[in-house]
Amino acid sequence: MRNRIIAALSTGVVVIEAEKKSGSLITADMALDLGKDIFALPGRCGDSLSAGCNNLIKQGAFIVSDYSDFDEIYAFSSNINKIFSKKGKFFLETYEKMVYANLSLEPKHINQIANECEMQTSEVMRHIYGLLKKDYVKEVGMNYYIRQD
Repeated sequence: MRNRIIAALSTGVVVIEAEKKSGSLITADMALDLGKDIFALPGRCGDSLSAGCNNLIKQGAFIVSDYSDFDEIYAFSSNINKIFSKKGKFFLETYEKMVYANLSLEPKHINQIANECEMQTSEVMRHIYGLLKKDYVKEVGMNYYIRQD
């Protein structure tokens, strides 16, 4: 019950430390189901307390290493209840956020994105198309995509 309340009241959930199975991951799953952003602090490989965070990152969670990382994702207006996406124009759907979080300035093939997001290629293509329309990503080669900054 507590995890559900935390997830519902949050704009996003930040997981700092979590084992492979933990209450933090339950809260993160509930938040994801509600369309909330998921953030994770990367940890050392092999550290049991980092396994949950590292798995969240592999699944598309935003990587957080500094407070300024939040500035890249959110731009707060004077009305704190009005939270915009990075570009300030469009809200991104949950799966669009996962795909976008998986991209960087290094080109990635659509199949690699699908594998890393654990989604079907056709589903990733649908989200990539939405991100292309919103100018969040750019196609730099046949089925190769990068973040548009």
